[in-house]
Amino acid sequence: MHKIINFVLRHSKMVLFVILLITGILGFFAKDIQINGNYLNLIVEDPEITQLKAKYAPAKKSDYNQDFYFMMTSDDLYNLETFDKIDEVLSELSSYDQFNNPVSALSMFTMVKKGTRLAVTPMTKHELGTKWTQEELDEFKTNLSNDDVMKDLLVTNDGKTLLFYFSTKSFSEEFTYKVIDIVHTLDPYASKVAYGGSGPLTLSLNKYLYSDLTTLLLLGFLVILIIFYLSFRSWRAVLNTLTLSLIGLIWTIGTMVILNYELTLVNIVIPCMVLILGSSYSVHILNEYFRTYHENDSNKDIDRALSKISKTIFMACITTAIGFLSLLVCEIQTFREMGISVSVGILYCAILSVTLIPAWLNLLSRPRTIQMTQYKSGLFTVIERVIPNFVVKYYKFSILIFIFLIGGFFFTHNKIETETNYMEYFPQEDQTIQDFKELAINFGSTTPYYIILSAPNGEKNYFKDSENLKKVYDFEEALKEQDKDIIHITSISQYVSFLNKVYSGESGIPDSNGMINMLSRYLLVMQKSTDSGTLISDLLNEDGNQIKLQINFYDSEKMNQPSIQCAQRLNDAISNNKFLLNSDTQIVSWSDASEGLHLSKLIKSDQFKSTIISFILVLIFVTFLFKSLSEGLYTMIPVLTGILGNYIFMYFTNIPFDIVTSIFTSIVVGVGVDDAIHFMIRYNKFGKNFSDYSVEKKITLTLKETIRPITLTSLSIIGGMLVMLFASYTPIRFFGILLAFALFLTTLATLLLLPASILLVEGIKAKFKR
Repeated sequence: MHKIINFVLRHSKMVLFVILLITGILGFFAKDIQINGNYLNLIVEDPEITQLKAKYAPAKKSDYNQDFYFMMTSDDLYNLETFDKIDEVLSELSSYDQFNNPVSALSMFTMVKKGTRLAVTPMTKHELGTKWTQEELDEFKTNLSNDDVMKDLLVTNDGKTLLFYFSTKSFSEEFTYKVIDIVHTLDPYASKVAYGGSGPLTLSLNKYLYSDLTTLLLLGFLVILIIFYLSFRSWRAVLNTLTLSLIGLIWTIGTMVILNYELTLVNIVIPCMVLILGSSYSVHILNEYFRTYHENDSNKDIDRALSKISKTIFMACITTAIGFLSLLVCEIQTFREMGISVSVGILYCAILSVTLIPAWLNLLSRPRTIQMTQYKSGLFTVIERVIPNFVVKYYKFSILIFIFLIGGFFFTHNKIETETNYMEYFPQEDQTIQDFKELAINFGSTTPYYIILSAPNGEKNYFKDSENLKKVYDFEEALKEQDKDIIHITSISQYVSFLNKVYSGESGIPDSNGMINMLSRYLLVMQKSTDSGTLISDLLNEDGNQIKLQINFYDSEKMNQPSIQCAQRLNDAISNNKFLLNSDTQIVSWSDASEGLHLSKLIKSDQFKSTIISFILVLIFVTFLFKSLSEGLYTMIPVLTGILGNYIFMYFTNIPFDIVTSIFTSIVVGVGVDDAIHFMIRYNKFGKNFSDYSVEKKITLTLKETIRPITLTSLSIIGGMLVMLFASYTPIRFFGILLAFALFLTTLATLLLLPASILLVEGIKAKFKR
């Protein structure tokens, strides 16, 4: 390192030119970084559910693989002017190649009784693109009000809200805005118009990601500026740090583009993490530079400072990288991308700290006397004089607090919830989020819950038997009675019940198998009579031994899209009422909300694996570094303190584990150990140079030399993490709070508990020796 520093000092301008050249090259790539707010990136498919979908609901190949839907509510919905406007909007949307034929009550067929026979008839004979007549409107309203199957599926039970659904190709930002503008031309005709789908939601989320990226970076730079200026009272310190952080950021983003990575809902924190963590290396260098500065030493002070502190910097870089690279064991792709990106960024910042900073310091003017006087006086001077004696004198108090944290952890660690409902992650006052809620409350999720019932031993025509179909119908009614999250059930038994009501005036399953066969044939006619037959297709297979139940549901407690909690409630309802079916009936079920249960398990699994791996690797590294297992264990004490304390903090503040907060523990391991390494390196130095000193004396000297850099690096990182409180995305805010609190605890533990542990253990050793 001494040779590297001397080379940099002799060729400072050349070094700066090379850095500038690399920055230009990577900056060229960095300008192409993409921000992708697609919420589907948060969804991790359960392999078991994927197999069920492939077996029972194979996807049909189509270019129309996304969705767009809107609903219209009005107390005076059924008038000619309103329906002419609806017709105009549907005609305009249907004219775009991106949209498939719309699904709505207008496109469906129903059943009516004509004399003694049932007849399949369209909900309305109105043709799209023509003016509505009063006769057409009256017929549509009558047919719709009499159709029990359509209620809460495409029209609310009170008839005041209609749902319109389109299958779509991929959305562009420009096209999404155009579609939204078209839909909102309905506003004057309705009390409420809400829209949803993957395109509009992604558009809204992209807006927040762009805003958050700008806000977090600007505030991050501001925090660095304030903390570094107040710490060193020198604009050279600010200039060095901001330059290093900015260049490190450009290099990192450029590398991400080369690796074909995007900024997503999860890894949008990468630029902020690199900015804040990378700046901490400047603290160590500048602190050592100012601490050892001699006015007449020319550039020897730079060489002396860098050579002395470089070990701490690269050890911190390695442990931080270990913490992030432990995310490579995660099954969630965005975690792995984040681990690689931040690790690369931290390495860039470490390299820049021993090349860029000494080159700058060598070319800039020397610190003035007043700056050195300000640096060597003030609050830190008092702290350096008071704290070491306090720590040594009251070290048992620190040990008691650590024992309390261990107890608190075991009390709380199994009581922290996991949140996987992505709709809870975003600003709830946002209009798009509000619209999604409205749609869920009225019609449930657009991704239903599916139940497949298979006949015992594959018996043919099993579900065409009146008694067996009655049991299915009773099972469905019991589910609706127990689980208030259920809005609508689409099934063969519900259709048969409706047709029976039309034919005989009574709902329910008829007693006659012949009647069921007749109604089944009418269903087949109805299905073939409309392009929208997917709503009733596949409900009963050709052999009559397998039926599908499609359940539209929502979270009735949170009044939102389905969560893992409401998926669990539905699972419980199925389990509690399956006795209504024949005992040999096979039940298979799945939903995207059930995949939230899988994601919840995956989050906990990924967190556990990455934390254990990062802890073990960092312990091995520091043990090898200090050539002592005991010193390696000492170094890990602050990390344990931060993790234990954070579980207690999460419990009392109701912060859940989610797609982002789940990774904080492995990051705390990598980042929180840095200060402890710095402390132990200095403690060992005094142990070698002053072997005759008592443990108390060596602890005191170590604290006096490390309090300032440890506190300053921690303040810069904690301040930077708290910037995330200004993010729109809830998990990012929680992530910032948790990291800031954990690093606050690791800093206190490094300055209080780590010395106390050494004093306790060395005291016990001394007693045994005596």
